[in-house]
Amino acid sequence: FLAIRPDGRIVVGHNTTSTDFPVTPGAFDTNFGVGFNSYIAALSPDGSNHEWATFVKGNSIQGFAVGPDGDVTVCLETSGAISPVSPFAFDATPNGQIDTVVCRLDADGGQLEWGTFLGGEDWDFPYGLALDSSNAVMVCGRTESFNFPTTAGAHDTAFSGGCSDAFVAYISHDGTQLLYGSYLGAGSNACVEAFEIQPVDVGVALVGGRAPVPDFPVTPGAYDTSFAGGFLGDGFVLEMPLFTPWTNLGQGLAGTLGIPKLLGTGWLVPGDLTKLTLTRAKPNSTAALIVGLSRL
Repeated sequence: FLAIRPDGRIVVGHNTTSTDFPVTPGAFDTNFGVGFNSYIAALSPDGSNHEWATFVKGNSIQGFAVGPDGDVTVCLETSGAISPVSPFAFDATPNGQIDTVVCRLDADGGQLEWGTFLGGEDWDFPYGLALDSSNAVMVCGRTESFNFPTTAGAHDTAFSGGCSDAFVAYISHDGTQLLYGSYLGAGSNACVEAFEIQPVDVGVALVGGRAPVPDFPVTPGAYDTSFAGGFLGDGFVLEMPLFTPWTNLGQGLAGTLGIPKLLGTGWLVPGDLTKLTLTRAKPNSTAALIVGLSRL
């Protein structure tokens, strides 16, 4: 995995079995563990200088992103409690045979800013990770757990019963909250997997993966609503809003451009970006924003 920081530095991460991998003094973790070890390293913009490198305990890195301040966020699969997890994380305890771990290191590779487990009682494999513009973390993968952590109002809060469901999760910028968690399944004996996730907006994601059964939930009018078959199944692409706290109360009055539309994304929690978008309003007209603890 490779990413370019805003200052031009090159950040790479993957897995190693080399006990003499060149980690640097003062790095977050300079001790080689048992078996596979994951690493993150930073090079100068021209590749001439090895600036820092650290181990990150976990079976393997599966996703990787660099934030606007140069911090590095990764997702790993892990089979043990010795993982980069912080005590104030939304899940600080290992759950099953294979867990997903999501963690963030500072821009110098010297400190763990936060880390959290993500998973249920069985096997939970991460495959993709991305950051949206609020620096919150989007993660996707595959789960075999009946109790994968989902959130109220999510697309699907129950395991579908196949060999695996895909999962999509959205974690707050500080790792303390699971803002959204959902299964993506199709029943039968399907092994549904989500391999890639990218932000469309704050709290809105594009997810790509594969589904080997015809009853995967496609939408009317989509490019292709028919299952083509085959052993590995069809690929899928979907757009998902990873938020549930906004409710449209309606009651709008039509103006010269129709009924104005107000869309909210984000959460009213400290540090998170909340975005309100108003459309269909007359240009240069006056608007009032009223915030209260109950409906007007």
